[in-house]
Amino acid sequence: MYHTLGENTLGKRLKKARLKLRLSQEQLAKNCGLSTGAITGYEYDLINPSKDALIKLGRVIDLDYLCCDEYSKFILSNYISILKKWRKDNGLSMRKAAKILEIPPSTYISWEKGVYGISRKSYYKLMRKINIIEKSLG
Repeated sequence: MYHTLGENTLGKRLKKARLKLRLSQEQLAKNCGLSTGAITGYEYDLINPSKDALIKLGRVIDLDYLCCDEYSKFILSNYISILKKWRKDNGLSMRKAAKILEIPPSTYISWEKGVYGISRKSYYKLMRKINIIEKSLG
């Protein structure tokens, strides 16, 4: 059954890996310390897992398989340091960095302080605006 499942999104890879392990969503959630609702949201690509959630999933599922896309690799990286380095190397305040990225200053400040994670949509905006991510990950 799982042989025909796609692998082009994290959610599809998660579902395929879960089925290969013969786990229900409830079992995977319990094994990872996550809610069943979160697992469902991830599998249907309705929710992007946080760094903490990815690490928890990695206790059961191979993270190299699960996180083979650039966004997931970025989330698992120390992206706070990447953002700070870019900002400081360019002599920018947090507010000026936010202006360059065309995001509210409170959003940038929250990212750099680790209060909020960076969504997939915001990640792609970052990729378009600045060329720091590939250099820092590669």
